[in-house]
Amino acid sequence: MNEDVEMKDQKPTKRPRVIKGAGAHYPLPSVAIGFEGQLKMLRAYVNASEGGERAVSLDRLAGVTQVSRTTVSSCNRFFEASNFVTKQKDGYKPTEGLISFVKQLPWNEERAKSFLRSMIEGTWYEKELRVLFGTSPIMTTGELVPALGSIVGARPDQKPSLETLVKFVTYAGLVTVDPDTGKLSLTAETLPAEPEVSFQKVVPGLEEKRIRMGGVTTTFTINLNLTLDITSGTAEEHVKKIKEILEGLGKEE
Repeated sequence: MNEDVEMKDQKPTKRPRVIKGAGAHYPLPSVAIGFEGQLKMLRAYVNASEGGERAVSLDRLAGVTQVSRTTVSSCNRFFEASNFVTKQKDGYKPTEGLISFVKQLPWNEERAKSFLRSMIEGTWYEKELRVLFGTSPIMTTGELVPALGSIVGARPDQKPSLETLVKFVTYAGLVTVDPDTGKLSLTAETLPAEPEVSFQKVVPGLEEKRIRMGGVTTTFTINLNLTLDITSGTAEEHVKKIKEILEGLGKEE
């Protein structure tokens, strides 16, 4: 059996009785299996589906991973919410992103993580984490877990799920761990470079004025207050708008 997908079933710890309707408002990682086990399960999905060619049933994945059917089922809601798998009539299929992650993993783990990060962008927890770190840019795991749990309405017994979630986002590179302090922060995004604006404006009548002034060339510095909506559109579109405004300067009425 493939060592990548071999796992021992973990007996679920005794938890308080779950009241119907209580708990987190969003799917969380399973409490029945840890982070490393869930990574192995993701690899098993790709291998068992023959690279995404077919859906994988709960029974088949349970047999491949050697964990219970119940444990496999407890992972799927979070996997689906994270864009790792999609539900089919006869099971679950890995997404293209997950397939790319698994294929790249043995060769370049850092590049593989970028596929994982792309999949979780736009998920409920990526959005909530941005809100939390927007308020507190630096936190410890002990601070982040209860803060996140409070936002999503998790129960205290779901703390292991939240801790696994933090491991997912740090592994994927969405959240950075300071190697010295162990504190967490949102990973700084690398923004594309803004295009350099080079623009020359020929003001009508300036040459005639220069001649009348005895050929003296004068450099003018103009301060403009421009109000642009940069919440939409590309950098190129913003530059085009600025040029249109500058084109309007000096035009004779």
